[in-house]
Amino acid sequence: MRRRKIASTMITALLLTGAAGVATASAAQAVEQPVTITNAKVLLNGVEVDPSTVIKTGQQLRFQADWSMTGQVAAGDTFTVPLPTSVQLVSSAPFFLVEDGVNLARCVYNQDSILCTFQPGGPYGSPHGDIWFVASLKASTTGETPKWDVGGSPIALPVPIPVTQGAWTPPFGTSKSGYGEIVDGKALMTWNVYMWPGSGPAANEAVRKFDVSDTLDSSSPNQPHVLVPDSFVLTRWQRDPADPTQGVPGSSVTLPLDGSYRAGRAGYLGETFSAPVVDSARTSYSFTLDNLVYGYEYRLSYKTEATGAVSFATDLFANTATVNGKPLPATATPRAYGGGGAEASGYTSFSVAKHLTNNSKATMPDSFELVANAGSATEAVHVPSDGTPVNSGYFPVGTAISLCETVAPVPGVTWRKYVITGDGITGPDAKGCYSLDGKGGERVSLVLTNVADAVVVPPKPTPTPTPTVKPTPKPTVTPTPAPSTTPKPTSTPVPSTPATVPPTDKTGLASTGIDGAVLAAVVPIALLLVLIGGGGILLGRRRSTSN
Repeated sequence: MRRRKIASTMITALLLTGAAGVATASAAQAVEQPVTITNAKVLLNGVEVDPSTVIKTGQQLRFQADWSMTGQVAAGDTFTVPLPTSVQLVSSAPFFLVEDGVNLARCVYNQDSILCTFQPGGPYGSPHGDIWFVASLKASTTGETPKWDVGGSPIALPVPIPVTQGAWTPPFGTSKSGYGEIVDGKALMTWNVYMWPGSGPAANEAVRKFDVSDTLDSSSPNQPHVLVPDSFVLTRWQRDPADPTQGVPGSSVTLPLDGSYRAGRAGYLGETFSAPVVDSARTSYSFTLDNLVYGYEYRLSYKTEATGAVSFATDLFANTATVNGKPLPATATPRAYGGGGAEASGYTSFSVAKHLTNNSKATMPDSFELVANAGSATEAVHVPSDGTPVNSGYFPVGTAISLCETVAPVPGVTWRKYVITGDGITGPDAKGCYSLDGKGGERVSLVLTNVADAVVVPPKPTPTPTPTVKPTPKPTVTPTPAPSTTPKPTSTPVPSTPATVPPTDKTGLASTGIDGAVLAAVVPIALLLVLIGGGGILLGRRRSTSN
């Protein structure tokens, strides 16, 4: 029993030791790697600066350098790039370092340096690239010359000329603005709605209530984005009593949207409002602000984020806020304030416009479907028939994008084979599809051409007419005139004689008088009867003689 307990204890100890060893090994893999920084430069509007360059505080400078490592680097390893002294970062958003389209390392700002951590996907052999960020120089209170200590040779920077802060000039009237930046390779936009009580459209109109609604516009050429629900901030800015078009610098007060803004709270002036209501799709919101105080400007700020896999510096984002029935549209193009390589170089995209020739009288569809396939990524792009360009999503670089159009049948129309043109396009293949080899970090412009012809209906064959047989005319028979009969001579009537007593024959019968015509007919018959009768008598005599 004791041996079993000892053995169990030893096994447990070994397991714990092994686990500790694994943990130690894992921790040992994430190490701070030495990095070589070269070709460091500081640029003002694209021109390299030196200690004699005239720079004012607030002017934006681009700090850039190349970095490299020797040997193998594992995921989780880090390296550090120092920040210049006496600088104010334009943005502290994290960014990626990219090599050959791969997010190699993610960089975040610390107090006096940039810490970059290698991403999963390694190990990486002798990684290298470039790094850059945007900052402005602050006025020195000690007279010390600002510098950037990188690459073993510090870069001396000019001492900026202080710029006195003038009056704050807020946007006058109800208006809207927006701007964007690239954060972790994707766009993050900030929008502002400005509301001035008392600035109604009619003279001296007392406007103290604002009803705000906003709808994001993700229709092409704008990129899709969604609201960040917890990003809403309401601030109140004081205007200069002597000049209402000017504002008092640094006078902003944040009014909490969590329901805690009540009487008795510091800075409470009686305004009423509640948190904006965001729809489930995160594409619109509504907000009401009432009982506003004259002499102040109220500003509602909020953020939206891109939904694509990545964002390009040329992407356009838009939305429209409606304030008291007045539409206030705004757009924003994101800007990167730090990075390395091209943050979006691992992706490509395309914009396609329709060129439609309608040779028929048929009504065309409103849009045509173009199906894009790149590996496992598939997207159906609906291309408007009126020629409006539409953007696709983002596809990984390195895999050709197959583009196939599905043309809906239209009665009375026969379609010619579609044609796709643009940089990087090849084809068509046996199926009629085209292939796009897009460049990383770029959106290629394509044209999709269709020609609609009217269906030609072959005429029905004309039947061969049956020849009309004309009847042979019957010869006209000239009637033979009937032979004319010679008229019988008119007999001279015999004068009538007085009737006489007919003579009697031997039998004693009186003889009857007979008409001549009757007599002419009777005589032959009588003769015939006599002959027959005579023949009978002779025959009788012969028979009696023979007997």
